[in-house]
Amino acid sequence: MQSFQVDGDLLAGALEEDNAERLPLIGDSTPSRPRPRAFTLSHSAFGSSGTFPSTARSGPLAPPTLKSRSKLFFLQLFANSASAAFLIFIIVWALASRLFQAAYRHVRGLNADRHRRPWDTDAARDARRTERVTKDIRYYALRCGFDVVEQTVETKDGYLLKAFKVVCLKKEAKVHSDGRKGFPVLIQHGLFQSCGSFITSEERSLAFWLAEHGDYQVYLGNARGVFDMGHSWLKRSDPRLWDYNIKELALYDLPALVDHVRRDTGYDKIAFIGHSQGNATMFCSLAQGMVPELGDKLSVFIALAPAVYAGPLTTGFPFTALKNMRWKTWRRWFGLLDFIPLMRISYDWVPSRLFGLLGYQMFAFLFNWTDANWLLDRKAKMFCFMPSPVSSASIFWWTGYAGFSTRGCVLDDNADKWFDKRFPPLAIHHGGKDYLVLTEPLLKRLRERETDVQLIRVQKMDDGEHCDFFWHVDAVELCFHSFLEDIERTRPRYPGERTRRSHSPQPPAHSPTSPPSAARDVRKLKMEPPLQDEDAVEYRKGERRDVEVLETGVGY
Repeated sequence: MQSFQVDGDLLAGALEEDNAERLPLIGDSTPSRPRPRAFTLSHSAFGSSGTFPSTARSGPLAPPTLKSRSKLFFLQLFANSASAAFLIFIIVWALASRLFQAAYRHVRGLNADRHRRPWDTDAARDARRTERVTKDIRYYALRCGFDVVEQTVETKDGYLLKAFKVVCLKKEAKVHSDGRKGFPVLIQHGLFQSCGSFITSEERSLAFWLAEHGDYQVYLGNARGVFDMGHSWLKRSDPRLWDYNIKELALYDLPALVDHVRRDTGYDKIAFIGHSQGNATMFCSLAQGMVPELGDKLSVFIALAPAVYAGPLTTGFPFTALKNMRWKTWRRWFGLLDFIPLMRISYDWVPSRLFGLLGYQMFAFLFNWTDANWLLDRKAKMFCFMPSPVSSASIFWWTGYAGFSTRGCVLDDNADKWFDKRFPPLAIHHGGKDYLVLTEPLLKRLRERETDVQLIRVQKMDDGEHCDFFWHVDAVELCFHSFLEDIERTRPRYPGERTRRSHSPQPPAHSPTSPPSAARDVRKLKMEPPLQDEDAVEYRKGERRDVEVLETGVGY
């Protein structure tokens, strides 16, 4: 691999001059393990690759010197104080704006039993009220008959990621004649979140439900920096550790997680479920010029609240204030390390229940979220895992000058094609009340330009918000059965199934119950041809094989 020597005092210069000459970028779309960025300039956040647009920032950071450390100290001192004041202002504003409404609902009893379901027995409600609110993934797993195995995954650029494998304790894991267990499923979280989002709804949590009802080997991935994970040779106080955005997540994190699950289970392909940034990262990974060969390792890609096009919420406060900030101004206010360190300090030291409730108020205010579709006594534990640490450079990519909220798209919308035939079968779930992202432009592009993408499902939850695909009180009935069905339709056949040829898609593990009348589901009008062999999908040249859907009040 070619490399360029970088001036050892580049960091200090970067703190002073934003318009310094950019260094050239060398490397292919799937680089071998790079050395520290001070010594090699392979793929990085500072240039575009194929269909991926990057924000304008200074060049790669060099190893800190005494001079640069001193400048960094004062930069971070001011940035931490300023960003903490900004966060406190947001929280106080959020609490003030929502306090009256919450008091009114409480006095009128509007929250009482609003989502009582037959499965939500008195015993289940009592159990939720007595459980601890904690950031311990295993605690929630053991309470409902599961366990998790903690694993560490190293990326090619040296980052250490934390992953969890779900183990169902309620029944013996089925082992097929080839020695392998159930089909693997990888679930990836969104921005500011962690895998904790998928385990806080008791046995109806997405991770636990798929492990039990699909007999799948479920893996929960986490992005770099989450759960205090670090780097093979960089300290968390080193600016180089935080010198990344979604591009590195797409080039290194997801490929590392996918390959880890494949090695751990012995399968060539796995199913992938991504929420928000989790699926935006996968869309970037699969784009031409990035790592499109990753698509050959996926049997299906299920995108929840696809974060490809920006929604109307990104045109309001505080996004309007942030999107005009160039990198030179941004780093003065938010620093070069993690974004608003006060969030990380609060995550570590504030009691989990209080942290979760304050976190909800902040996100509800910023993203216009409501608890209309949630069980209220789950709310504290749902938000005790967020916000999780993320780099300042990442948030700049999403909200800063020429970032996602300005461009309106994670990829280059002017590119003729984003994806090639290696793109896996795609299922999209979106909400009618999700104002963070827009799905209609994505569907339009998929149908008009991305003719190599096989769209097997488009399902809209009319009253759905950004996280309702796994937090909705009826998420099992509205979404999980669809996930299971799409995984079954696209996965390679188990050894015992290869001897018989199915003439219909594989059914779910059990028939879905009828959704509540207030919720809306979708009905298939046309099913694609059944899968005939262990290859997940056979593409037909020049022919679209989409599944058409129709919004209706009747489930299927």
